[in-house]
Amino acid sequence: MNTPHSHPYSPSVSSHVLLCCFVLISFISFTDSAYAKDETRFGQNHFLAAPFSPPNNSYTDDLVVDSNDQLEGDVAVWSGDVTIEEGGKIFGNLVVMSGDIDIEAGGRVEGDVTNFRGDVTIAGKILGDLDVFSGDLTLVQSGSVSGDLSVWAGEIYDKRDSNSSASRRPNEENRSQHIEEMGISPVGRFFGALVRLLGAGVAALLIGALAGGLAMWKPQYIESVRRRLRGEMVINFAVGFLFNLVVGLLTIFFTVTCILIPMAIVTVGLLIGVNSIGWTALSASVGRRLTGYTDVSVSSTATVILGALLLTAPLAGLWAVGGGTIVGGCISVLGTLAAVGLASVGSGTVLMPWLRRLSASDEAVSAA
Repeated sequence: MNTPHSHPYSPSVSSHVLLCCFVLISFISFTDSAYAKDETRFGQNHFLAAPFSPPNNSYTDDLVVDSNDQLEGDVAVWSGDVTIEEGGKIFGNLVVMSGDIDIEAGGRVEGDVTNFRGDVTIAGKILGDLDVFSGDLTLVQSGSVSGDLSVWAGEIYDKRDSNSSASRRPNEENRSQHIEEMGISPVGRFFGALVRLLGAGVAALLIGALAGGLAMWKPQYIESVRRRLRGEMVINFAVGFLFNLVVGLLTIFFTVTCILIPMAIVTVGLLIGVNSIGWTALSASVGRRLTGYTDVSVSSTATVILGALLLTAPLAGLWAVGGGTIVGGCISVLGTLAAVGLASVGSGTVLMPWLRRLSASDEAVSAA
């Protein structure tokens, strides 16, 4: 008589672990969203001014760079404020997570500065670019930024004008003057927009080529994903959005910890792979609908490429037209949201069969 063997893994335990992970990640993401305000942007779009390369100096508390300190290389500060006093210098990039930055008169940063969830006050000099996420920027005295300047989910206060007696957000008249002082002229913004449009066109062509290559490599699989697109679209979107959110947050976490960068490479590859397959299936659907209105015979690969161009080019164009104005920024955000929504539908459609198989496997183990 055969006695049933117990499965080495308990389904209830794994379910509780997954539930706890999901609740934790959801809590972090919703906590971050509570800090989001209207978007204010100056200069060109930069996701990060300072690249996430392993820093030479890493701190987990407040950092004060006094007149006798001259830090060589990149500096990263986690959950701490940074004060650069007169004569203090950082010869590299500065990245601060959850902390304020105060660069006093005579203080200097030779590289780029990126700040997440904290305010920045500049009376000294930044020779590179400055990006501020979920925080306000205040320019005082002789404070200056030589590179491009971007503020997301925050406000910009320019107190360098001696006639200003109170903190205020620059109006449209002195905003142009402020942009000129930062080295971003209207002509520069025009050519910047032109370069972004050209870049959007190149990106659309590359994505079209990638979609065509996937359609040639796995035609039957792409077709099966395309057929599932219209079924349970809301669930597909929810699954794809959660996947992109969770894996994206994990990628950021792995990257900023430096020692887990190899894990970030894996998660980035996972994001690109799943979303590329989903986008190719969406492109096939758009291409089929378009060619269905004509009597021209088109190969399946050409149909996918055509659909990818029609799907990607308008979204890339919406992103590219965003410049240094609030209207342009809103247009870019709309394009980004549309791209995220479509990509979530596609990636969710790719993941749903895998999730159903995983669920069926768990049920079979429970029944055993």
